Amino acid sequence: MLDRLRSEVMIVDGAIGTALYSQGFSHRTCFDELNETHSQIIEDLHRDYIAAGAQIIETNTFGANPFRLLDHGFAEKTKLLNRLGAEHARRAAGDSIYVAGSIGPLDRVLEPIGPITFVQARAAFKEQIEGLLEGGVDLFIIETISNLFEMREAISAVRELCDLPIIATMTFTEDGKTLVGDKPSQVARALIEYGADVVGANCTVGPQAMLEVLERMSGSTVPLCAQPNAGSAKVVGGRFMYLASPRYFAEYAVKFADAGVTLLGGCCGTTPEHTRAVADAVKGRKPGKVQVSSQRRY
Repeated sequence: MLDRLRSEVMIVDGAIGTALYSQGFSHRTCFDELNETHSQIIEDLHRDYIAAGAQIIETNTFGANPFRLLDHGFAEKTKLLNRLGAEHARRAAGDSIYVAGSIGPLDRVLEPIGPITFVQARAAFKEQIEGLLEGGVDLFIIETISNLFEMREAISAVRELCDLPIIATMTFTEDGKTLVGDKPSQVARALIEYGADVVGANCTVGPQAMLEVLERMSGSTVPLCAQPNAGSAKVVGGRFMYLASPRYFAEYAVKFADAGVTLLGGCCGTTPEHTRAVADAVKGRKPGKVQVSSQRRY
């Protein structure tokens, strides 16, 4: 997969939660638990994204760590739900599509500010990763992390268990920095130092703001990934709506590719139609000015 990013722009899928929400599941639903109770819905969603042009699909395990599952009463099912999530994606993907194990934030505050130690954080990530490995993932996407310490523990947890490629994406605010003020260039250097193979940004902001973040990462020595939201969320009729159209997303996909981004996808509010528009817009395009390191090969 990493070798392919030297010669082509690749497509990763879009939001899972948005699709489940649109099918009538409440935002209070434990979407990860649906891997056990609504497996066909999850597998069909993966197939929809593949049909739209996704070359990498993410497992439905964004919140499937023991801390977040504890809030729903499913902590003891951590490995099971991750394994099932990977298996569903694997069945949909077959042999031609890559399956990325999705790892989101712990939703807890780490030391020195919060009560969760680095040791506890890494152990929680390892429990999730073990289930994803059992299910047969090809790589990992560690996403929507806002704290570099938490990202360090997540990457370290993967590296302690396997040598699969890691995509590491942080969240940035509209002013182009993380919540604690880290700049994109600082974040990119840190993620590479921790052991990430692809770095970038996802969630929180739409394409325009994220493009500025990725442009500041464009001197990175590894491939870049962008997965923006479909604009900012609006509450319409009591439901969360994202108003950036697939056409708008496609226009920015070309701009991301020109900036050196070689892995493009979407986050909150995006649908298979957004994925299809992005895939069509960058089909046949070569990577831009990003320099891809050859030191690590998988």
